[in-house]
Amino acid sequence: MKTIITLLALSLMAPLAAQETDIALIVNKAIAVEKISAQDVRDIFTAKKRSWDDSTAVKIVIQSKNLPSFFEKFLGMSDSSFKKLWLKLTLEGKAKAPTDLTSDTEVLKYVAENSGAIGYVKAAALTDAVKRVSVTE
Repeated sequence: MKTIITLLALSLMAPLAAQETDIALIVNKAIAVEKISAQDVRDIFTAKKRSWDDSTAVKIVIQSKNLPSFFEKFLGMSDSSFKKLWLKLTLEGKAKAPTDLTSDTEVLKYVAENSGAIGYVKAAALTDAVKRVSVTE
């Protein structure tokens, strides 16, 4: 009986945990995009795509300590692999490292205030100061 109760409690908590880690990809409102392909997300966050269709420079902001699951979910790489990639790119002078902030509030502010900015936050933290974009396969 204890096992059934434990399983029931865990199953009820699972949706809450999923909501807490639901990550929203966001861009500055001036970016003319509503949807973005999963490949474009990978290309942007790995410095293969450095500008938007209107030639605005992409400005990447991350939360490596707050939401490291973004790297696995959207890029298919671990947090450490992402950091190694960017260390290599910056040391070789090929790209400027992403801005690494520590909270959803800071990311929302940065994206809202910087033309070309892209980042991510917990979906529950979204405000109308930024635009959420959906990711398509």
